[in-house]
Amino acid sequence: MVLLSLPEHLRYRQEYIFLVTVIPGKPSKHQINHTLRRLVKQLLSFWEGVFYVRTAQYSLGRRIFIALMPAVCDTEGATQLAGFASHTHTWFCRRCLLPLNEIHNLEPETWVMRDCCQHREIALEWKDASEARWEAIYTEHGIRHSELLELPYWDPILFTIIDNVHFAYLGLL
Repeated sequence: MVLLSLPEHLRYRQEYIFLVTVIPGKPSKHQINHTLRRLVKQLLSFWEGVFYVRTAQYSLGRRIFIALMPAVCDTEGATQLAGFASHTHTWFCRRCLLPLNEIHNLEPETWVMRDCCQHREIALEWKDASEARWEAIYTEHGIRHSELLELPYWDPILFTIIDNVHFAYLGLL
């Protein structure tokens, strides 16, 4: 994680980067949610505000607020992190509801865009369902629950960014 309020020349220096976790191999969705659960718990307290008794600039203390905004990942990481289906699923896109069989439709004005509220409702339905029902919900909607949805401000559609460096590394750009 990086602090976006730092000046750009400091933002990506090693001493200002916070490594949340490393999950070796190809993690399962369960492993990712387990790891995210700990992060979300900490972020929720900062969303409500944490009071520091004293800081370098505020001897009488200061209330600090923190929010996780963009999650920058490769395509596979983004789908697992935010609870979207993979690029081979019927609902392959994390921005719109264009079905895979219409992938050649290049007219964006005809695409139905995803809605964050609807996404949250379906993800909550998935979370509350039995394990036997999970696959049916996922197959029908291409959505499953992500712990990030516990953050009241988190919008998986806007805040999940595909890192173009991965595309360049793979030779796709």
